[in-house]
Amino acid sequence: MAGPEPITLVIDDSEDDAFLIGQAFEKQGLGTQLIHLASGEEAVEYFSERGPEHPIPHLVLTDLKMPGMGGFGLLEWLRTQSFYGKLPVVVLSSSHDEGDILRAKQLGVHEFITKPSSFEGYLSLAPTIHDRWLSGNLAGQNKEGLNKA
Repeated sequence: MAGPEPITLVIDDSEDDAFLIGQAFEKQGLGTQLIHLASGEEAVEYFSERGPEHPIPHLVLTDLKMPGMGGFGLLEWLRTQSFYGKLPVVVLSSSHDEGDILRAKQLGVHEFITKPSSFEGYLSLAPTIHDRWLSGNLAGQNKEGLNKA
């Protein structure tokens, strides 16, 4: 019997992009519980209120360019938090800027992915993200490491 679905936080000010990500996972039959937050501030609030309503995610997918606290601000905050410092974070951004990629990696991002320009692109991307970050023992190890922090 399979365990509970892994939890993925999608932090993106675009409701359309968050919807496409969710639809791609669903259409591909990839089990994950997606929680959409629209800004870095919402993410900080989510992480600050641990408990049943705010489960520890297995993965964070974040955009960089958002109003208010963007992805870089969130990454800087996350890396200062001992409890979340090991949380796998993947940037999913429309940016192709080498400076953005370098800065994200310096802030500890595990992977930087350019957002697809079509739903078909999201359909292709979903299994890659799932296999790299959410499948099998890796998801359990990610969350187990956080539970020990």
